[in-house]
Amino acid sequence: MAAEEQQVGSRSAAATCGLEYHTDESLSSRVEKILNNKLMSDVTFIVGPEKQRIYANKVHLVTASEYFYTLFYGNFAEAKRDEIELPDEDPETFLTILRLIYGAKVDINFENLRDIYERMQMYLLSTEYYKQLISFLMDQIVDKDTAMKIFRENHHYKFQLVEDACLSYIQSNPLYYFGKEDVTTLERERLLKIVRLQKINCTEEQLLEVLRKWEIANPESDTKELRKLVSGTTRACYSHKFPLLSNATLVHAAVNSFTSQFSLKLTSPKSVSLYGIGVYLVPTDDDASVALGILDSNNYTEICSSKVVASRISCMEIVDLMFEEMELVKGKPQSFRLTIENSNSYIGLNKHCGHSSVHDKIKIEISFGSPQNQSFAHLWVKDSKCGVGTHQAPLLCCQKSFSK
Repeated sequence: MAAEEQQVGSRSAAATCGLEYHTDESLSSRVEKILNNKLMSDVTFIVGPEKQRIYANKVHLVTASEYFYTLFYGNFAEAKRDEIELPDEDPETFLTILRLIYGAKVDINFENLRDIYERMQMYLLSTEYYKQLISFLMDQIVDKDTAMKIFRENHHYKFQLVEDACLSYIQSNPLYYFGKEDVTTLERERLLKIVRLQKINCTEEQLLEVLRKWEIANPESDTKELRKLVSGTTRACYSHKFPLLSNATLVHAAVNSFTSQFSLKLTSPKSVSLYGIGVYLVPTDDDASVALGILDSNNYTEICSSKVVASRISCMEIVDLMFEEMELVKGKPQSFRLTIENSNSYIGLNKHCGHSSVHDKIKIEISFGSPQNQSFAHLWVKDSKCGVGTHQAPLLCCQKSFSK
């Protein structure tokens, strides 16, 4: 009988501490019940001007932070006290810090995010305790607009996982961002991150143009390093090169200006994104220019252009024309017009039969108008989600390598 009474008394005491045994509660939920539990604490914090009492356990705090180790076991007067005053601390924020230390779930939003982060910095919490902050920011990255918003917000936190997720959107569709006015309000360090990218769907000329816009808006800033990086970094496109193959032959035409029309039609099931085309350009005595635009009911809208200095072209080369991400949908052709201005001539593919891009999963048909001679080399294409955000699984464009 005495034993039964003792067992009942133990259960009652446990219940008073907020503990219930023989349940399916997780370990983290049990540990959370120790937080701010007067009966199970060994240190009390007197927090804020209203002197709110918050209870904690030294062992949890010491293992989480050197700050608390020094506080409890250093030469400070607080080391000998069971009560520690924090008159300048906000009780709610301090409780949030303790919840993070104890592994409890924390309600994070944009209103409290920076406060929490700065307090975590002050209390010297190790990187392990930032996971919930990182998770919150990652959850906000759902499209290209939120990616830029979080990219700018992460300037304060510099979480690498968040940085990579945001940059994947930017390097996938940079011209979407370059066309917006707020690109000129980017912090220099943020712009530097973009300029340093070794894979991005734009040209050096387009990067220099956005840098010129940024310089005008920020005349007091030194951009020598930025310009050096733009011109001195070897880059590749953040998409897949689709070579255009057929039984065509090369034709040399001695004309100074060449305009042609063509259309692209996706015949494979899933939509993909188009980012640019490669165009053949021959040596020229003067500067050359290439322009590409879309045709919609015979209305022409230029989407990109490039000027090439004569001294850069010593032999036939391929010039990439990159534009803002364009979705190709099965069975819906997209028409284009290509114009080449060259003082010497152009080299094109004399079409004997239909051209097509070669890939195991993605099929794109290319149809040409008159004249038949084309200056195509390749397309830049990928699944719009490939490499973007937190997606890790191989996508349609990466499932198999290109056929030869």
